[in-house]
Formats: sequence, structure tokens, C-alpha cells
Amino acid sequence: MFQAGGTETHAVVAGSRGPTVVVVPGTNFNAAACLPLATALATRYRTVLVDVPSQPGLSSGERGLAEGRLDWYGAWLSDVITACASGPVIVLGHSFGAAIALSSASPRIDGQILVSPGGLTGLRLTPGVLCASAAWLAVPRPRHSAWLLHTMYGAGGTPGPRWWTG
Repeated sequence: MFQAGGTETHAVVAGSRGPTVVVVPGTNFNAAACLPLATALATRYRTVLVDVPSQPGLSSGERGLAEGRLDWYGAWLSDVITACASGPVIVLGHSFGAAIALSSASPRIDGQILVSPGGLTGLRLTPGVLCASAAWLAVPRPRHSAWLLHTMYGAGGTPGPRWWTG
């Protein structure tokens, strides 16, 4: 735990060799959800997984910290990098974490990996996605998970039952 952007920030550090990779999860994700990624990265890199403030995880859960502004998140990430690494870093941003990565002006960022970038444009929800998401959020049952996955899955694809039956 440390202060970044004026708020409590949680990070998990794994590995000790090679350059530092800072992983910034997307909306509704956190460091714990990225542990398989951290395990793989930590074999070759010092890996820092951060919990983004106002998202699930152990960083500050206070909503409205950034008031939806990416410049606040970018400055927060610059503080994270200063606190967690003494040299150049590679930032891996997933979904909204990719937008945060692009918003940081830290001179220590030596490279960026953007995975399923999100937050770069305004979100547009179709009625189908909105209905399936609302049902899953209200009552997270296997049938609602299946409905949401089928709605969000790529054209022509069908998610297997392993995705919602556990």
C-alpha cells in the first residue's frame, strides 16, 4: 500500500528479474484477477499489478476521485511508476487500463502494451447488451452469465459451457 494521486493504492509485486512491467487492469478488474498473467510475466520480468482506485480491489474504493477524467488517472499512474520502479518500465494496460496507460506522461515509460483498449471513446451500449448486463448484475446466475456471454461474444462464435458453469 502506498499513496499515488493523493489516494491509497495497492500493488502486488511478483518476480525480480528483467525490466519492470506495470499491469493496469480494466474496469471491474483488479490485481487478483490478473494473477495468472502475473505468474507468466514474473518468470522473465519484475511485475507490478496495481488496483485502480474506484475499481474493485484493495486501492481506494472512493467513487468520483477522477470525476471521469483520464488526466487524473494518468497522473495517478505516473505516481505509481515513481513509487514502484527506479528505472524504465513497460506498461501493460487492459481495457480501461489501456486508456490510463496512454494518459500517463511519465518519462519512465519505455513501452506500452494495450490489450483490448477501452475508454478511448465514449461507451455505446446496445439494448441487448444493456438488458443482458442488467440481468447479470441484478442476479448473477449461470443462465444470466450465459446470456451475457452470448450477447457479447464475437460474431459467429459461441462460448462453451465452461465459461459460465465453472
